[in-house]
Amino acid sequence: MPNTKDNIARKIAKDRAALDTKVLRKGHQDRFLAKLEGMNDSEGLASIDSEHKRNNWGKWVAAASIILMIGFGLTTIMNYKEANLPEVPEEIANAEFYFEGLINADLEKLQSSKNEHTKQLIDDTISQINKLDQEYKALQKKLIEDYDRRIVKAMISNFQTRIDLLNMVLEQVEIIEQIKNEQQNENNYL
Repeated sequence: MPNTKDNIARKIAKDRAALDTKVLRKGHQDRFLAKLEGMNDSEGLASIDSEHKRNNWGKWVAAASIILMIGFGLTTIMNYKEANLPEVPEEIANAEFYFEGLINADLEKLQSSKNEHTKQLIDDTISQINKLDQEYKALQKKLIEDYDRRIVKAMISNFQTRIDLLNMVLEQVEIIEQIKNEQQNENNYL
């Protein structure tokens, strides 16, 4: 049975013109053939194949380890949160979302109404809203520590106070704007 190296060498010699599209550096073919001869087919291919498998195995082990650590970490965090946080009823979460939407919309209206006549009133109101927001955050922390319906009522009252304050100030801003417009109209008619 002819040697595989001999078959490859004959095939290369036969099709040399078709294969020689680039000129190789001097001695390249000799170095290549020397390497081929120095390597026994079964040993060379087997060692390359086993090294390749070893490298891939290490990558898979590393990837699996990372995935396991992430999974374990997430599970631990979720268990910790579940153990330390009371279950907030859906109604409270919905109310919080609704109230925050109202407050943010009113704050935007207030900011857009700011001018030289309303600046001080609006700045004072925003300062009061920020204080109420800080109180709300403190109530949230208390709720986490000890779930109590009185804390939930205080949180809702805090939202209502902010909304009432914003509505009252928006009405005052509107009155100030009306007075300003009336004064300008009177000045225009004079």
